Amino acid sequence: MPQHIIVGVDGTSDSLLAADWAAREARRRKAPLLLLYGYKRFGFGKDG
Repeated sequence: MPQHIIVGVDGTSDSLLAADWAAREARRRKAPLLLLYGYKRFGFGKDG
């Protein structure tokens, strides 16, 4: 079973380039691709 290709995406141009590379690499390896997206919610928690 092939290993997953995992990449973090935050909307920046660098992260979109990384996602593009990861998609091509996953296709080449016939591996599952997992895109992770994270963001900070303002107004919640200790800082908010």
